[in-house]
Amino acid sequence: MTKPLEEQPLDFVIIGQGLAGTTLAWQLKWQGLRGVIVDRDDRTSASRVAAGLMTPVTGKRLVPAWRLEETWTAAEKFYRRVEAETNSRFLSQPGQVRLFESEESKAEFERRDWSEHPVEIHHLQRLVDNSSIDVPLGGFELPTARRLDVPAYLEASRKEFLANDMLRIANLNPATDLKIENQTVHLSNPDVRAKRVIFCQGALGAENPWFNDVEYKSARGEILTLKIDGLAETRIVNQVVWLVPCGNGIFKAGSTYDFENLDLGATPTGRAEIVERLKKYLKLPFEIIGHESGVRPIVTERRPIIGVHREFPQLAIFNGLGSKGSLLAPLIASELVSHLFARLPIDSELDYQMRFRPRISKSDKPRVPRLTEQAQTLVREVVKPGESAIDATAGNGHDTCFLAEVVGSAGRVFGFDVQRDALQRTSARLDDVGYQNVILHQCCHARMKDAVPESFHGCVAAVMFNLGYLPGGDHAVTTETESSIKALRIALELVRSGGIITVLAYPGHDGGNDETGSVQHLIARLPDAEFETSIRRSATTSKTAPMLFVIVRR
Repeated sequence: MTKPLEEQPLDFVIIGQGLAGTTLAWQLKWQGLRGVIVDRDDRTSASRVAAGLMTPVTGKRLVPAWRLEETWTAAEKFYRRVEAETNSRFLSQPGQVRLFESEESKAEFERRDWSEHPVEIHHLQRLVDNSSIDVPLGGFELPTARRLDVPAYLEASRKEFLANDMLRIANLNPATDLKIENQTVHLSNPDVRAKRVIFCQGALGAENPWFNDVEYKSARGEILTLKIDGLAETRIVNQVVWLVPCGNGIFKAGSTYDFENLDLGATPTGRAEIVERLKKYLKLPFEIIGHESGVRPIVTERRPIIGVHREFPQLAIFNGLGSKGSLLAPLIASELVSHLFARLPIDSELDYQMRFRPRISKSDKPRVPRLTEQAQTLVREVVKPGESAIDATAGNGHDTCFLAEVVGSAGRVFGFDVQRDALQRTSARLDDVGYQNVILHQCCHARMKDAVPESFHGCVAAVMFNLGYLPGGDHAVTTETESSIKALRIALELVRSGGIITVLAYPGHDGGNDETGSVQHLIARLPDAEFETSIRRSATTSKTAPMLFVIVRR
């Protein structure tokens, strides 16, 4: 006999009514699923102070937003539907003006082929009223740039959820208020049962014991509210810090990134940083009438994360939207719904189970670090802040970002790759983490000597190679033996005394066996008086397993 409806478990419970939780709730509601959102009684999440900028070209490196065409289309369709159902307006299209902050950023923009870009870009000489805004280097306009009024979106959604009995106010503790019972989850605060519980907790996700293997690198951001008399600009203006018109002479300005002091709130230091940067292009005086802060939920690798628990598929997670959440949330929420209820696969860049390994107890056998991890550990022991380093095969940018972190803001990293796609991915990753100490070259690593300024020759602390093909790219395009060996010989010339070279080689792909053998042959013939060499192998015994070659100049 079928149980009465009120005794049946809900299809879902969402923990958190921030940007992620709200967007997911709409997607689930439209699928005809029954559920509730559980939200805290304080409404101070980072989502509620977010600027909500949706721009097709992002960051200091001026790269297309991740999965731009898909996210752009999904966001427009989603927010317009929510506006219609709530009889609200919170999505606008003010456009954006990007001002070049340096000759380097201008040159970076002019080097790119914008003809293939899916959105409209105008490269204009006179972009703004020069009596109000200083534009010494020019810039460009993104007329399609949008802004989501995030607080208005959350509030309109909240009213709709309350009207449909979809919201519960409770300070739920995941460690004590949640119990797995057969195929369902029982929550004691509030008292509900559900087939799925999805954690959308923002920065609080770092305290969730059910997903304690997720590595967070959240950042506190501060925003100022300004009164600026005489500024008629209706578009968003951006040069390091953005300036968003809100009407009636009121503007928002921000934001900062503080990865260390997450619990400080709004600070005089953050206020001063925004003011200093704003004055570099704004000529008019302004009055600060508001100052807010919030902690952006960011996970390592700088991509949002979705997926289900390894042991308990009744539990799922959606987090890490970061500063680009307004654009990303609709598409990613839709993909999570498709995975949970239609069993469609998750993008590997987002999948929780693929990105994070379960933490082991002391009684378990320790995990052998991957060769990529071993290479980075060895490099970190050698490189000092302020030094220079080279990523000879930028790929997806993992080693490039690692080297940029290790050398610090006073150091310099040179990255090389022949594929435009690889450099775009690397640029996007660098932009996500805010590193500005990297120069990228779209050329073969065999040309490193010509591309790296002579003043760095013999002074480079580390050179990293990761041979083979671009993961997620065209596997037919690989590094080649001749150019790799030439590049390795050049690296031997560029590296300083005590410096390190790591070469990760893959015999398993076409041409990989010859390339690996040639690297091994070269290293074996290096003079012991000048170089210390070693070889590390993967834990597997397969003949096609990767090999890590390590060279240290004495």
